[in-house]
Amino acid sequence: SFMASAVAAARAAALLGMEAVGAAVVDPETQRVVAVGHDRRGEHPLQHAVMVCIDLVARSQGGGCYRHDGYDACRFAPADPQPEGGAVSYICSGVRPVRHPGEPCVMCAMALVHSRIGRVFHGRRRR
Repeated sequence: SFMASAVAAARAAALLGMEAVGAAVVDPETQRVVAVGHDRRGEHPLQHAVMVCIDLVARSQGGGCYRHDGYDACRFAPADPQPEGGAVSYICSGVRPVRHPGEPCVMCAMALVHSRIGRVFHGRRRR
């Protein structure tokens, strides 16, 4: 399941000594995982799991700015080629992330809005 991808990423983060938080971005049309990321605040305080996933989606479209070396659980699927003259969607338009274990923080929530994420699923509420 999609949530299982996020949970596996969270476990990988914990093994690296980081917060056990993972996220997965899913394309609802193809039902495939586009990106999986986990907490990397040990490297940089802004690299929350959601931010890493958004960067990985951007990387799949030829952008992105984070270095992902050494983080095997953080991965993306290359974007499908666009038909000639077809428009590339804006970052996450039409895709939805699945996040575990809880609700996104304010920074990540705004990043999801600005990336045009359609829906967010989470495992439990923030305390």
